[in-house]
Amino acid sequence: MSAAALLLYLRASELLPFGLFGLLTYVEPVLLAVVSITILGESLTPVDLLAYGPIAVALCLLGIENATARRFPVAPPG
Repeated sequence: MSAAALLLYLRASELLPFGLFGLLTYVEPVLLAVVSITILGESLTPVDLLAYGPIAVALCLLGIENATARRFPVAPPG
């Protein structure tokens, strides 16, 4: 199963743009934490918050930046 996951990961790295693929590597641990809390009933410790908190905040900031950039595009210089 891990070999199949690795093959899919490598294929995705070929198909997706580099920026999107890189962003998905940051989304994965946050989604795994959400699934483990909501579905599996795991508890979140303060140490976990130190690990997942900054990643979640960074992803939120990236989303806000992306939404702002689309709403207020900057004209190219020249």
